[in-house]
Parts: sequence; structure tokens; C-alpha cells
Amino acid sequence: MLVICIGTNRTNTIDYRDPFIGSLLKEDRDFDVPVYGTMVKPIHVLNLTQSITETRDLHLNTIIIAIDSALTTDDKIGQIFIKSKRMLPGNGVGKKMK
Repeated sequence: MLVICIGTNRTNTIDYRDPFIGSLLKEDRDFDVPVYGTMVKPIHVLNLTQSITETRDLHLNTIIIAIDSALTTDDKIGQIFIKSKRMLPGNGVGKKMK
């Protein structure tokens, strides 16, 4: 298993939280799971495909847990969604993956 935190450290929106969480997890000595996407090396919509490809090459046949904050409606704020399907990072702000 590994964790990928998707977001950018170059914004003042909620998108910075995910690399911040990645940094906290990576620095936690008791968290014994590989973590990708930190404040130092963020994974965002512009480098996501390449980052996931590189990560899969390093960790064959592993479960990937993705953490990605999202723009949403007021009734969903604070909720955590667990889904087993493809994510569309950047979709909420009109950005497309490369």
C-alpha cells in the first residue's frame, strides 16, 4: 500500500492541504507506508500522470490510496468520500490532466 497526496503548494486555496498532509505523514516515524506528494515535491494535475506511472513502476501491484481535496457544494464540506474509481483532479477548476 502507498499514499499519494494530490495538490499544489503554490496556491492559497484548499489544494495546498494535500501536500501538507503528505509532508506530515512522510515525517511521521510511526507511519510505515510510502508517501508521495509533499510540500517539497507536490503531485498535481500537471504532473499526476507521470508521477503515478513512476510510482507504479516502483511499487508493482500495490494498493494506492489517493488523498485529494476538492471544490464542492456547501452540503459536502467536511465529508470524506471513499471510492474505488478514477479521480478527475483539477476538474473542479477547469484544469485537465497531462
